[in-house]
Amino acid sequence: MGPRYFTFTGNVIQFQSLVIRFEDKFVKYGDAMRGKSAYVFLKAFSLKGKETEEFEINKVNEVPSGYETGQAAGNEFEKKLWREFWNYAMGEGSSEAGIKNAQIEAPGTRFVPGVFYTIKIEHDGGIRIDSKKIPDIFKGEKL
Repeated sequence: MGPRYFTFTGNVIQFQSLVIRFEDKFVKYGDAMRGKSAYVFLKAFSLKGKETEEFEINKVNEVPSGYETGQAAGNEFEKKLWREFWNYAMGEGSSEAGIKNAQIEAPGTRFVPGVFYTIKIEHDGGIRIDSKKIPDIFKGEKL
C-alpha cells in the first residue's frame, strides 16, 4: 500500500489498529511467521463529539497489504490470523497458534505544524508515536 493522506479539522488524531502479539519464544528466535507482532491499521480518526472524523485505512478480516508473504503456507496462515482475530482476542485457540494476546490499540497525539511524526511498531508489541522538530532544511517546504 502506498502513502495515504487525510485532512482533519482538529489536531488530536488517533490511529486504530488490531494487534496480535506472539509468544516471546517466537520473537526471540525470529520465527518466519510469528517472529514479530502483527498489525493492521484500520482507521485514522479524531474524536470531536458528534463531529468525529474517521478515515478507513484497511478492512477488518482481510490480510493487510504488506503482510502477504507470497508463500502458499504463509498465505493460509495469514488469512486465518486476521479472520480469527476476535476469537484470539477472547483466548479461543490462541495458545495453539502461539499467540500471547490480540487486542485493539489506538495511540494518538496532538499534531502541530513544524513537527515530524513517525508511528513506530515494536517487534514484541506496542505502537508509539515519536515526534521531532522538522530540520531547518525543510522550512518553507510543503510536507
